[in-house]
Amino acid sequence: MHRFVILVSVEFLAGCASINGRTPPVYDYVRSNRDGSEQERVLMRFSSPTLVEVVKTRARCSSAAYVTATMDPEIGYAVSLSAGRLLPNAERKVFGDLTQVKNGSLRLHMATDAGPLNETMALPLGRPWHLYDFDLASLNAALVGHVPNRQPIQFSLPLAWNGGPPILRNLGSVTLNFVAAEQHNGQPALRYRATGTSAAFTGGPIWLDARRGHILTVEWGTPNHAEYRDFTLRLHHVHHGANAWRRLLSGHLTHCPTGE
Repeated sequence: MHRFVILVSVEFLAGCASINGRTPPVYDYVRSNRDGSEQERVLMRFSSPTLVEVVKTRARCSSAAYVTATMDPEIGYAVSLSAGRLLPNAERKVFGDLTQVKNGSLRLHMATDAGPLNETMALPLGRPWHLYDFDLASLNAALVGHVPNRQPIQFSLPLAWNGGPPILRNLGSVTLNFVAAEQHNGQPALRYRATGTSAAFTGGPIWLDARRGHILTVEWGTPNHAEYRDFTLRLHHVHHGANAWRRLLSGHLTHCPTGE
C-alpha cells in the first residue's frame, strides 16, 4: 500500500456555497463493514451542479481525506476527481487526480512517497461511471433532488484500490433494479438491488429517499477499501445552515496536539 505524500497545491473551498440562493445541506454518512466494524464518517456536500465535496474522518485530529469531483450535470456523472487531505480551517491540500480522457479511459496521477504514480484504465466510452471508493458520492449527486422514477440505473464501477498496485480496478457494469417501495428507518424509501457483470462485484440492496432521491443506505458485499470485508453506507444525519460544512470540517482539526 502506498503512503501518499501531500505536496501539491493548497485550495480553500468556502463553507457557504449555494445552489439557487440556498445553502446546500451536508449529508452525514457512516461507512462500515456490514457488521458495523471499521466505522468511518463520510460527509458529502453537493456545492453546485458541478462540484461534489467529500470528507472522510475517523477519530478527531486524525488524518482525513478531502476529495472533490467535477460533475457534468448534463450527463450526470463526474469527469474528474481531485484527491486531497483536510487541513485546519477547512482548507485542503491536493496530491492527485483522476480524469476521464477523450477515449473514455481513466487516467490517474498521484504523488506518493516513492515518487509520481501514473496509471490508465479503459472504461466504456459514453457510459456513466461512479468511482466506488468515492463512496458513491457522484451517484448520490446525480440522484439528489430528483424523485426516483423506478427505472433501472446502470453505470460502470471503477475503483482506486488502496491495496494496490495496480491502483485502478474495474468492477464492471452495475445495474440498480427497483424492488419495492417501503419504509426504511422510518421514512418512505425505494429499495433497489445492485447486480453486476463482474465476478469481482457482489451487490446487494440500496435504499433511496422516495421524495428527494438521495441515498439512505447501501449494503453491498464488495469492499471499496482494502481494510474492509464488505460495504455499508448509512445516512446518519442531514445538516443545514450556512456554516454547517465549515463547522464540521474545522472541528475535526481544532485543539489538536502539536504535529497532528
